Amino acid sequence: MKKVSVSDVILLVLSLILAVGSHVAFHACAAKPDGSWMVCHWAEHVVTALGAVFAVLCVARFFFASKTKAGISLSFVPLAIVTALVPGVIVNLCMMKDMHCHTVMRPAVVVLSILILIVSAVDAIVLLKKTDK
Repeated sequence: MKKVSVSDVILLVLSLILAVGSHVAFHACAAKPDGSWMVCHWAEHVVTALGAVFAVLCVARFFFASKTKAGISLSFVPLAIVTALVPGVIVNLCMMKDMHCHTVMRPAVVVLSILILIVSAVDAIVLLKKTDK
């Protein structure tokens, strides 16, 4: 195992919060009385899956050298943008703006995605500058 950095741990924690939190804490709306699901339910599942992808890639980062870690960090940038766009853009949310998916899930996903984007971009820049020396 290579040296684990602070950014490795931060990215893993943010990814796990995204993956688990989107299903537990800032989930989409509950099932309808008839047992069917609203469309935001599928946005929750997509965000959970993307959070799991982030987490798996974060664990993989523990085993690679700086240049490979930088490449993985760079791949997080477009993935974070797509994740931020899932609730409400890629997958529609409920029609009522005061529903849980609009007031809790979407802001949480956007904030976590932006944090992952910022940390991974800074990490990639630092790693690439370090390997150029």
